[in-house]
Amino acid sequence: MFFSKKIYYVSNRKLITLLLAFALLVLLIPLIINSFHDMNIITNNPSLYHIRIAEDILEGDFLGGTDELTYFKRPMYVSFFHYFLSGSIWFLGNTFTLIVFPILMGLFSIIALYLLLERLHVDKKILVLTISLLIASPVFVFTFSTLNAYAFIATFLLWGLYFYSRDELWGLITSLVLFVLVSFFSRFSIILLLAFLLSYSLITSKKQKWFLVVLFTLLLVGFKFVPQMFFEFDTIQETNALVDFVSDFGGVVGFSIFALVLGTIGLFTSWAQKRQKYPLYLLLIILIYMAIDVNKSFNIYLLFLASYLAAIGLLRILKIKWHFTILRDLTLIIILCGLLFSTVSYYDRLAQNDYSDEAAVLNWLSTNTPEDSSVLSHYQNGFLIQTLGKRKAVLDPLSAYNIGFDQTNDEMNQIFDSRNLRDTKALLKKYKIDYIFINEQMRRGSVWDEDDQGLLFLLQNNETFKKAHSVSGVNLYRVVIRPKI
Repeated sequence: MFFSKKIYYVSNRKLITLLLAFALLVLLIPLIINSFHDMNIITNNPSLYHIRIAEDILEGDFLGGTDELTYFKRPMYVSFFHYFLSGSIWFLGNTFTLIVFPILMGLFSIIALYLLLERLHVDKKILVLTISLLIASPVFVFTFSTLNAYAFIATFLLWGLYFYSRDELWGLITSLVLFVLVSFFSRFSIILLLAFLLSYSLITSKKQKWFLVVLFTLLLVGFKFVPQMFFEFDTIQETNALVDFVSDFGGVVGFSIFALVLGTIGLFTSWAQKRQKYPLYLLLIILIYMAIDVNKSFNIYLLFLASYLAAIGLLRILKIKWHFTILRDLTLIIILCGLLFSTVSYYDRLAQNDYSDEAAVLNWLSTNTPEDSSVLSHYQNGFLIQTLGKRKAVLDPLSAYNIGFDQTNDEMNQIFDSRNLRDTKALLKKYKIDYIFINEQMRRGSVWDEDDQGLLFLLQNNETFKKAHSVSGVNLYRVVIRPKI
């Protein structure tokens, strides 16, 4: 058997230590990859926005409420996370905040989940399998190896649920404080929290009155004092529902296809207890809907329930009476190798997400161009331009939520696709674009497929486009539009 009965005699302290060591190893690998390739420590685009807003808070520039580094002059999307982040940067520095803090959140979340599952009297085999599968998931790697608010929400949520499960008054009060902190991130986090709390109350048939207290408090705090904030917007690059849901297909916050198969087996296995576990199924439906239709980041919270179901599925496979042990062993090897492949391939994608060359060009931009310069690039490079280049980006990952975006986006695509110099110059002049930033991702599919396609062809015109700076295929062009005589 994969797990023998001896596991029941292993102390909780030893099991937690082993699981924490496993989690630490998994989360350190991206840092080792970055160090080996001499990559920039910032490896995901949304983290750039968080850093910029946190730095603005420290400098006091956020008080105006308008983001001056965007074409649309939209309001800054600020949440409790950014205040928390700015305080961490001020006290502990950028390096600790960017690298150590997400890892610490991951380790604390593992401890909280272990204690919570133990309080819920989950079988120790399922408990250890649940946390092991969770740690090995690409979703876990994304959440706790990069700077994002979801890691903080998940950690506070788990600790809040653990203290909520305790019977002491101090535990309930502590849980309420943590839940209020979670609510300050966004209104979506309030909905998420209430869904988890309702499921817990229905399963355990406990604390219904305290649930009403929490419900009233969160509704008062969330809808009275918490405005619409950044984390209600999805900054993770959108592809399609299937790709987003499966890491093996390229999803940034996706699950291993083998984990999904195990979860499906676990769902059917646990169906015999559907009357007792129906709140879990209801929570599962809510999270899947939210992840597919609202915000892909909900996969992070779905991970906890999916890992539990996958653990049940794996244990079901282990308990089957196999006539041929070699067939059982081969099945387990295929499953484990499949899970390992998903995580390793995700590490490989992280290794390709290097912004070192872009950082070199944009650092030049920040020190050698006028402060009011406007830069055109693919929208996924917007946060890079704003944070590292300190200049206005015509498009960024949040532009889609601005009024007038559709027309602007269409005209930017016209600039990218057109080989007509006169029409292109007219649009560049209309939007007062001073520079054009192009990297390899844009040349290799995100904008163009051929070297002389659209704007790439026009950039050969040295009178209108002057190459200002270049590093390893990352180019910055200055736009020169001479007035008509």
